[in-house]
Order: sequence, then C-alpha cells, then structure tokens
Amino acid sequence: MPVPDPFASRAVLIGVDGYAHPDLAPLPAAAAGAYRLAELLRDPSVWGLPAAHVTVLGADASAARVLGAVRDAALEATDTLFVYFAGHGLRDREEKLYLALAEADADHPQIGTLPYRALRDVVRQAGYRARHRVTVLDCCYSGLAGAMSANGVPTRTDLAHALDEPVHSGGSGPAPGLPMGAYTSRHPNTVGDGHGDTAGDEDDYGDCVLTSAPPTRRSFVPRGARFPEFTGLLITLLEHGVADAGAELSLEDAWRRILRRMRERGSPEPQQFAQNSVAARIRLRNRAAAAPGRAAVPAGPAATAGTMSAAFTPGAPTTPTAAATSTRHPGDAPPGRRFGNGPLAVIDADAEDGRVRAHCAAGAVLDCPARTLDSLLEWALTRARLGAPRLNRNGQEADPLLVLTPGAAVRFGLPVRPEGEWSSGFLRLPDDHEVLKQLRQADWQPTGHGFGPWARLYRPVRDGRRQCVQLCLLPWGALDPHHWGLTAQLPPPEVVRLLGAYAERIITPHGSAAATGLSLMTALRPPTRAVRDERTGGWVSAPNPGALPGPVDCAPCEAPEGHPMLAGLHPPSHRRTPDQVLREDAHRWSRPLTGAERLKAYVVAIRVTLPLTAAASRLRVGLDAPVHVARPAFDKSLPGSWLVDLSSVALDERLPSPFTPDGRPPTGAAWYTTPTLAYAVELGFPVRPVEAYVRASGGAYLEPWHKRIRDGYLATMAELGVSAGLGGRELLDALAVHRQGDPGLAGVLDAIAATAEGGVAKLGEGPPEAGRGPGRPWSAPQRPTWRPDIRAAVTAAARVNAHRKMLRLAQETGLFPVAVSADRVVYASDGPSPLDLLPHTAEGKPLPGTFRLGISPGLATHAGTRTVAWAERMREEHGPDVNIADHIGGDTSTADAGGEGG
Repeated sequence: MPVPDPFASRAVLIGVDGYAHPDLAPLPAAAAGAYRLAELLRDPSVWGLPAAHVTVLGADASAARVLGAVRDAALEATDTLFVYFAGHGLRDREEKLYLALAEADADHPQIGTLPYRALRDVVRQAGYRARHRVTVLDCCYSGLAGAMSANGVPTRTDLAHALDEPVHSGGSGPAPGLPMGAYTSRHPNTVGDGHGDTAGDEDDYGDCVLTSAPPTRRSFVPRGARFPEFTGLLITLLEHGVADAGAELSLEDAWRRILRRMRERGSPEPQQFAQNSVAARIRLRNRAAAAPGRAAVPAGPAATAGTMSAAFTPGAPTTPTAAATSTRHPGDAPPGRRFGNGPLAVIDADAEDGRVRAHCAAGAVLDCPARTLDSLLEWALTRARLGAPRLNRNGQEADPLLVLTPGAAVRFGLPVRPEGEWSSGFLRLPDDHEVLKQLRQADWQPTGHGFGPWARLYRPVRDGRRQCVQLCLLPWGALDPHHWGLTAQLPPPEVVRLLGAYAERIITPHGSAAATGLSLMTALRPPTRAVRDERTGGWVSAPNPGALPGPVDCAPCEAPEGHPMLAGLHPPSHRRTPDQVLREDAHRWSRPLTGAERLKAYVVAIRVTLPLTAAASRLRVGLDAPVHVARPAFDKSLPGSWLVDLSSVALDERLPSPFTPDGRPPTGAAWYTTPTLAYAVELGFPVRPVEAYVRASGGAYLEPWHKRIRDGYLATMAELGVSAGLGGRELLDALAVHRQGDPGLAGVLDAIAATAEGGVAKLGEGPPEAGRGPGRPWSAPQRPTWRPDIRAAVTAAARVNAHRKMLRLAQETGLFPVAVSADRVVYASDGPSPLDLLPHTAEGKPLPGTFRLGISPGLATHAGTRTVAWAERMREEHGPDVNIADHIGGDTSTADAGGEGG
C-alpha cells in the first residue's frame, strides 16, 4: 500500500501541558510530544504533510476550539484524517473517558474537559469522506475509548463503540486468539452520504484508535523524559525507523513494536482497535530504509532526542521501493528521497587538506567533489538530494540552499567581503568578477538583485524542471546578528542545526527575515493553481481561491510617499494630513504618572507576544483592487480604507486613543482601516464614512501564515523548556533562564519573531532603490504581496487588540497604562512582578479580556521592571516626551528594582 496522499490528508494534534487544578500536574512533555510529532508528520522522509494541513493546539485551546479544528480538518480530508491527544485523562463512574483540557476539574470530569465521545462524533460526522481516520490518545485510562474487556479481546459491541459503527444484532466478536486489530467489518461511510453499510470497496476504508493504556491503567512520563512514554516510543520509531521493516512502516507494525517495548518495561500495555485492517493499510516512510547499506541517520534538528537505539531491530536495512506520492514531475523520486538530506547544507572547506564537506540539515556529512562554484551548483541539483517539498500543493518546492562559510567562499573564488555597488542595502559582486564570468559560461546567472549575501542563481529550465540554487554567504553578513545572534560565527554543525530547525518549522530561508516572512505567505497561499481546460483537456494556470491573484494598485490614501499616483496631487514637499493618508501604526504613547501612581514602588512592563501574528489570525483582508465609494455605510465585514471624523469621540485621558498611533485624540476626519472602525462601533461610537476605498473580495489570507509562525515559535519555545501551558510563577521562572541552555536556538526564536514582524512590514515596503537619485523613480513592486492596505489592517488589528485589553483592565481594576511602545505596555505597580499587577478571578484564574501571561501569540510576558523613582528621573533628564517603555527592558531592567526580574 502507498503512503497516504499528503495533499488529501489532514492532522490535528493537541498537547495540553498546563492545568489550573492543583491535582493535575503540569505535563510539558505532552506539548513537546505534540510539536515533535507534527514536525515528523510534515517531514517528507516520514509522510510529507504540507504545513497548512497540520494543526497543533496547546493548553490555551478550549473544547470548542479543539472540536472546531478537528471539524475543519475532517471536512477537508479525503484520504487520511489523523487526530492526536496528549494530556491527562479522566473517567467518571460510568467509565466514560474525558480528555482533560487546561480548565479541567479533577474531581468533576464533566467540567473543563473534552468528552471522548464528542471528539469521536466530530471525527465520524465531519470526516465521512476520509478513507482512513486515525485517533491516537496518550492519556490515563485511554483504553476506555475502546471499552476493552479484561482479557484484552474486544467484543463486537466494544468495536462498535470505539469506531462508532452501528451495532448489528447477533454480531459476535473475533474468534479467540485473533490478533488485536485484525477484526474487519464494513465501513458505514464508504459511498454516498455516508449512511449504512456498502458492499463496494469495503477494504479501502476504515478507522483506527490507538491508546497508550488499558481502560483501568494510567499513562506515564518517565522521569527526565522529553515526551510521554507511548509518544516517545512512537517519535523514536519515526525518527530512526525500523531496520527490518522495508521502505515503509505500517501503523500495525509500529504499534506492535511499541507494545513489545512497553511490555518489556512492565509499563501499561497500549491498545489498538482497527476496522478493515486499516492499521496494516496505513503506512509511513521508514527512515531506516532510506539509504541501503548505511546506518539510519536521524533527520531534523530534534532527531537526537530519542531514548532508543537508531533502529528498533538490528540488521541491514532493506532496499526501498518506489512509493506513490504527488510530485511535480512524473517519474521523479518521492520528495522524501529526492530531499533525503534536508532543505540545506553548510559548505565548509578544510584549509589543510582542501576537502570540501557539506553538513546537511538531515544529519549527514558529505564529501563534495566540486572545485568550482558552477560545479557546486550542479552537485546541489543532481547529487546532493537537497530541497524541501511544497508547503501548499499548488506551490513550488524549495530550492536547495547552500550556506558558505568563509573557508568555502575563498575555496570557490569569492572574496571574504563583497566588493561592488550597493543594491537593496547590500554590497553586490561586480558583474565583471571572474566568478560571475565562469557562472555565465555555464549558463548560470543571478536574479535581478545581483550576487549578494543571499544570491539566487538559476539557469534555463531543463526537462521541465526549475534549475535554481540559493546561496547564503556567512562572511558577507547574510545572517543579521540582530535576528540570528552569533549563528554565523558558530561551527558548521551548529549552523546547520539552527538553520535546519528554522527551515523545518518555518521555511527554508532565502534572504532577510522580512523577505523570508513575505515569501512564506506566497508559499502557503500560491497565487495560481493548475486546472483542467475543458476545451482542450490540458492543464492551464488559474487564480487560486483565497490567495492574492496578482499585483494590484493601492488606493491614493494607502500609497507611500513618492508613489507615482500622488504626482500632481500635492505641492512639492507637502506633508500629507490624516485626511489625505492612511496611517495605521503601533502605539507609541506615554503620559506623566498621577499622584497615586507616584506613591507606588515600581513600574512594570509587559510585552505582548508576536502581536502581529496574533492579529493576522482569521483577519479578513482584501484580495483584489480597491473600489472608490462615496458616502458608504460602514460594513465591518468589508476590507478597505474609510474616511471618517472621530474627533467627537471622548475617552479617558489616562488611556491612549485607539484611533491614532501617537495615542492623541483625532482632530478631524482621517483615514482608517476596517479593524479600527469596527472597534469604534464596538465601543458604541457612531461611524459615518465620507468616502471609502473598499475591496469586494476578501478572506483570511494570512491564516495559514499565522498558524505556521505560531507553531514554529511554540515548538522552539518548548525545546527551550518553556511550554505553552505554563503560567504564573512557573512561566516567569522558565523565561528567566530559557536562553541560557541553548543560546543558538534562542537565536532561531528571534529569527522567527523577526520573520513575523518583518513579513508584515514588507507588505507595504517599496523598493529599496526608490528615490536614490536620478533614473531611479519610485515604482510599486510588481508582486502580489505588495499590499500596504493589508499591512495597515494587520497593524491596526494588533493595536486594537492591545487597547481592548488595556480598557478592560482599567474598567475592572482602575489600573491605567503609563506608557505604550508597540508590543510593550507599562503600569505602575506595588510589586515588581507581573503577578503583582495582572488581576485574577476569585478562583485564581486570569481575568477574562485582560492581559494574560503566556507565550502564545497575543499573550504577554514580563518585559522589565524599574522603580517609580527611575521613571521620574527619566522624565527629568530627557523631557516630558520620553517614552519609558522604550527604556525599561534590557539586562538592567531590574537593576534598581530591588526585586525579581522577568
């Protein structure tokens, strides 16, 4: 059987690591396991699910959000639906299973939990089109999902409850001694609307439930382990493969090997319930068989986390066979083999022996025979097995990335530092350089940006395939230290580990963090797709629904300074006023402390985590060109820019105005985006637009981008020891030391954050050369993602989100911010910790609607603490316009606080 079609499959993984109830211990291993499993399912050497097809949820997910995510995935899956849960499991007196979420009550399983039956029903009803439906439960009493009898053999009724089949009268269980999972029956949803049994294709459909423990036993996290026991064994098996299992590994085989290991340990035995032998039919790629004659090499930056040997059983791997998968070119090897060494390699040259070595992201170290740069590019395309699969079925596979160390740069004839003219903020190699001459002779040439720190080199298409390789030159400053820390100075194995982690969780880098963030949007939602031409029967390119179809003009109010459409509209050197230009930026506002606030001891800053990423979630943005409308009625579902007079709105002066970046009340008509005006309506203010530029076609274009950034950030945080479910003192303690254990990985975290912030900023950024002298007039970039209106909408939504929490906090507690700067908000406080500041309910839970501590996008962390005396000195020394939010953080943020830091 082939590996399930990744483009027709979906996965939802839930890992709950933090609980409010004192009797439910934190489970950071649960979240870590969910994230690692998600990475492996996305890895082409295991399954190759597109990133947009994998959803990971943590402790901040409610039962409704979990069921909604499973529903959405199930409705899209036509091949395989995979659902995984890790966390505490609870049972009631009727032996019903409840999956414990963060607000679960250990004494009352019905409260704050997800009943397993509800999850099962959604999987069945929404996933009726899926050929296979797999549920994996790693929690205490998870065997209740199958209602297994004491002797471990399921009855026919037990299977009906586990798989939600109709219970037929007179049915019987499997014969004594029949292997677990071998019982077969017809799938109730094979054709039509999914009602009733069918006689056709019954063996092609089925359900499977895997559980970590029997109905009466608990599951465990071994002391010091990164993952729960059952999940950890599954992860190790997928990471290292099974040496005697062939090119693919069935779910049945994986379960049996895990069962044998747990029996040997004396652990609770995992259970399996399978219909139509589906556990034997679902197969994933076996990494141990990826390279005949070679020992299996763990793939991915976290592959060394396993606790078992490189393969589950000894012996030489078998020769892999071809596996069916969706690829760009018929006859190609599957992505898992074509890209067997990962998305990138760090190329280093030994000064003594002259050998060139390629340190690959998948773990291998290869001897590279190339002696010239063009032969290195040829090697990367033909022999190195570098690259990455598409993030969307309509997109492109990632080009191989070669990262050149200083030694490699010299070895291939490149200067240690670039010499040439400035272009796009970087020095470029001059066109007459000897290396470029050699490349041109071999049909290679750089893109229009030239040969700089990030050089994309291409040659004519061959056999219908792109011929393109990306270079990253470390000695030329390709990795900005503000975003990557000291990564460029680390040894090659460390560089490839960190860049590989970023590539696996976000995308293969191919420029600055901002440029990569912008490209990630296109990779997840390509502008076009292939459709069948009804007239000719051939394949043609057509717009991809939900994507940006192509370059469009902005509205005049959205145009940046120097844009050609502004020519002649205003006198020379005219500065446009709010009624002429849309200005939606983050808050930068401060005010003097009141008398009562001066009597407090501290000023405490909190920082909103990835505010732009949080704002992009489910945000409806325009997909087409703007249409001018006079005197329109405001419609909050319509993306656009609106001219409205909000100067009559009165708000408390101790809060910044939500309508202006500087926090001052508007003084007349001004242009606003839809999110800003929707908030005005929410506050009860009248909104009467004078005119507007609206976009009739809209959608949540950035939703997959938001999910990719969020999941990558949380996975990296979890690897640094900070899980999404931590709260209160545990969270602050973990954040205080999380960068010390692995500074390199902390640099990856910064790069992910810069990717999010820079990607949104670049939506509205003009060409770097604009206005740099004669012959270089300003011109809008000819790309679908040059959309200043989307940048403005995301920024406005982030500002509104923060203001909503500031207002709620003021209404409930009387606490008002004294300074705001982008993602930082400062309050006067009696204590030095955010725990002394942020309010809680009588039950000890965070007050709804206010700032809440956490690392998920939109939640808050501690940004620094100073004394009130320090704040007053800052105003005396730097004047009343100083914004203390810009200065409160850093290594000395608590130096004069006399208390604990963040």
